[in-house]
Amino acid sequence: MGEVVSRLRNDRNYYNKNHIIGDRESTEVALNTEGDANDGKTYFIDLNIGDFKGSWVFDSGAQLTSLGKRMFERLQSEGVQFKDLDLTIKIFGVGGVSNGSLVMIENFKVGNYVIKEFIIKVSLDNNYSLLGVDFMDKFENVIWNKKNSTLTFYK
Repeated sequence: MGEVVSRLRNDRNYYNKNHIIGDRESTEVALNTEGDANDGKTYFIDLNIGDFKGSWVFDSGAQLTSLGKRMFERLQSEGVQFKDLDLTIKIFGVGGVSNGSLVMIENFKVGNYVIKEFIIKVSLDNNYSLLGVDFMDKFENVIWNKKNSTLTFYK
């Protein structure tokens, strides 16, 4: 029987300070908002994968961060490299069932940080790109200032 080297799963995001490249102890990122208190607000955050800039819905109820099918195809056409983890998953949420596959991104930028080894779900059946709670797991701490519409990420 083999020796257990690590009890961490290789298909999840965990905090590792060495995976956060940047000189500052924190970086603050503005959230863009749509809607209002009566109809409901949606918060968006701009993130970069390599030189590609995309907009994700900040979804505090989503367990996993996801790339919509169309955004993923565009990233591939622009030459962005992904490591395929060869895992197909099914997610059950408020919006129904979503099928996807897991990939690792080496150059995911938020604010003044570049995040290494970020695992993300690629949607196989929808075009929604969601920033989920697992993205926050890559940091020591994250503070959502709802009044100012900002997220502050701590290294």
